[in-house]
Amino acid sequence: MFRHLQLPDPQVQDAIDQGQWRHALQLIEKKERKLKKDETIDWLTACKASVQLILPDAAKQRQGRALLQSLYERKPPVVDIRAVMTIEAFAKERNDIDDRIDVLWSHAANARPNDDDLHRHWFKMRFWAKDWQGARKVGKHIAGAFLQQKSL
Repeated sequence: MFRHLQLPDPQVQDAIDQGQWRHALQLIEKKERKLKKDETIDWLTACKASVQLILPDAAKQRQGRALLQSLYERKPPVVDIRAVMTIEAFAKERNDIDDRIDVLWSHAANARPNDDDLHRHWFKMRFWAKDWQGARKVGKHIAGAFLQQKSL
């Protein structure tokens, strides 16, 4: 279960596989505490939100939704590929895919127009999901970024 979320470490993954949601959340929070005061890792935040949404506790689910919403709306946008992929994979797992995922990818791609890796991952995610219209949209975005680069 949730193997494709790319969680922070194997202990977190094992805790989730065994249904020990609170323990998984504690492990993620422990990793967060080890970060420097100004350092934030979007990927870790995305993992934390995902685990909170899995918990049976309604208060934790609300916190997870709020955390996820803050990632969707954040300025500057989330540009960490693993974070965006984690958010999308979790949304797919819960059958909660909507336009916000594409907006998240789009904002990240606009924030980093020269990041080929980000564009490639975005395209692959659309292609693997058999979202042909989405893949076409990404292709247009990539072509536009490429033409902009070329004209500079």
